[in-house]
Amino acid sequence: MTSSTQGGRRSVVVLFGVILALAVTQLAFQIPTRAFPLPGGWGFRGFPVVFGLVFGSVGALVAWRHPRNPIGWLFLSTAVLVLVQGVGREYIARGVLIEPGSLPATDALAAVVSSVWIPGVAPMLVFLPLLFPDGRLLSPRWRIVGRVGVAGMVVAFVGTLLTPGPLQETPYLDNPIGLVRFATLIEAASYAGMLTFIGASLAGIVSLVMRLRRARGDERQQLRWFVSAATFAGLSMVIGATSTSGSLSSETAELLTLAGMGSLPIAAGVSILKYRLYDIDIVISRTVVFAALAGFITAVYVAVVVGIGAVIGSGGETNTVNLALSVAATAIVAIAFGPVRERLRRFANRLVYGKRATPYEAIGGFAHRMSGALSVDEVLPRMAQAIAEGVGSAHTRVRVALPNGDQRDAHWPEDATDERFDVVLQVSHAGAPVGEIAVAKPSGERLAPTEEKLLADLAAQAGLAMRNAALAAELEDRLEEISEQADELRRSRQRIVTAQDRERRRMESDIHDGAQQHLVALAVKLKLARTVAERDPERAKGLLGELKEETGAALETLRSLARGIYPSILADRGLEAAIRSHSDRAGLDAAIDAIGLDRYPQEVETAVYFCVLEALQNATKHAPDAPVTVRLAHADDRLEFEVTDGGPGFDPSAVTSGLGTQNMTDRIEALGGRVTIESSPGQGTSVKGSVPAQVAVSA
Repeated sequence: MTSSTQGGRRSVVVLFGVILALAVTQLAFQIPTRAFPLPGGWGFRGFPVVFGLVFGSVGALVAWRHPRNPIGWLFLSTAVLVLVQGVGREYIARGVLIEPGSLPATDALAAVVSSVWIPGVAPMLVFLPLLFPDGRLLSPRWRIVGRVGVAGMVVAFVGTLLTPGPLQETPYLDNPIGLVRFATLIEAASYAGMLTFIGASLAGIVSLVMRLRRARGDERQQLRWFVSAATFAGLSMVIGATSTSGSLSSETAELLTLAGMGSLPIAAGVSILKYRLYDIDIVISRTVVFAALAGFITAVYVAVVVGIGAVIGSGGETNTVNLALSVAATAIVAIAFGPVRERLRRFANRLVYGKRATPYEAIGGFAHRMSGALSVDEVLPRMAQAIAEGVGSAHTRVRVALPNGDQRDAHWPEDATDERFDVVLQVSHAGAPVGEIAVAKPSGERLAPTEEKLLADLAAQAGLAMRNAALAAELEDRLEEISEQADELRRSRQRIVTAQDRERRRMESDIHDGAQQHLVALAVKLKLARTVAERDPERAKGLLGELKEETGAALETLRSLARGIYPSILADRGLEAAIRSHSDRAGLDAAIDAIGLDRYPQEVETAVYFCVLEALQNATKHAPDAPVTVRLAHADDRLEFEVTDGGPGFDPSAVTSGLGTQNMTDRIEALGGRVTIESSPGQGTSVKGSVPAQVAVSA
């Protein structure tokens, strides 16, 4: 324990001892003469004792636990000065009224006794709302409020001290130090000083409200306690001050005021020392509404009965006028009561709960919010926002499980990233889990029982909305998948048309450059052979031999061209024989393994044949010396093929698919099949594919 803490606690002991001594002293004066009523001041003579002990006890506890917080010392000083006034009042009454002349210096003490309440109460009114709960100002600019309040307090104290005439606490005595010559000026200064520190106190209340709206976590909970007590204290004083109509006795009004004033330090002490005893949101809200309604009714009566009555003036029909004005005021209150109460209720809820109003008001609009939401991207954020506004959470996550096994999340605030939550609540629909709701309260706060009940109610309502959102998400995925398939089909058709045009041009080029050239050469040589045959028969025989060879070459060219379109061996003997024939003609050393093959529809055999040829061509190009294996098999009503080479391989993710690969994919996928290419550097390449195939003709 530091020396400053030890010194602070010693000061607490000394001050609390002074408070106890003053309380005992007042009781010593008061008890023997308790039946003697004192004019002026409070009718309940024990008020300073109760007030001082309550403020002193709380102030001592706060100052003992938190010596650096000025609020504890503020309560202690208030208790001391209020008890000083009470003891002084009893002392003067004993020496002047009860036993005249028995005590000295009663007149000199009277002016101080009537004025000491200002330095006793004014600092608390000004600085308590400014400094609560941690003893620090909301911001440095609020210092001017404290300075203005101190200046007003000093002026009011000096003015009250020097005002001539009967004293407030002891009206049976005139102020012995009153300055009659400057009475008007002093009285004006006194009122100005009081208005100044009252204005500073109101500014402090504004500071408190601003702090409440900005506060989070522990500080917000502390402020709720204090605001509830301050509202009750203000309400009790207003009722006590306006009880002159006879609705309350003076003793009852004083006791009510004492209860309100006493609740202030108690609530402040609970807030600072142990603020999480109870959840008082509802109490605060109802208290604010009740206080505001009381003020509204009072204001209407004052404005109508007193204000209009003063304008009309008094006369012989004063009672009739007052009755009419009272009836008018009652009618105004009756008509305006409902709308005013609703507005005040909204204001009180906004003050207590901040932007979220009451929890059930926030969740009450849940069905309305969901009615216009069709997609999961709309439903989940709205749901997360409604939950956050209802329970005042710092972070809310709503998660929905999709039918395909995936999940979608929505956060409020949208940029929240922390995944630590205080409560994770499962949401079900028709007995099946459909999602969850996760809530994280601000630091230092926890869910109140009403908020836990609220989350449970919301989970029951959210099940159907989450289920619908999941189905909507699934529909969106299906539509997106169908759209992608349609786009791919359109692109595939375009590629097929392009490939057909390219093949047509290639065939034209092959015919022009191959078979056509051979036929032209044959026609020229036949004409030459006819001419030579008449002149040189021997040479004509040689030309006929050349013509025979060139005719065979032309036929072979035409056969090769025909095989490129659709090989006759594929139509006659099937897939295995066609691939072996191509391997032999191309001089490929490929191992061909065919398992359980039959004959299949022409389009199936054609697609697989040309895909295998494309794969063999790629293997020859990129791995010319590597072994190549072709595997053909029929299994589960699918025709499977695989072309594997032991070449250098490649990284498929780093290589763009070429035209040949795209042609293979288009051919197979057009029949409902699939093609995959597996490869890695140094591990060779494998082209695999399968296509649905029903046996068409027995082999």
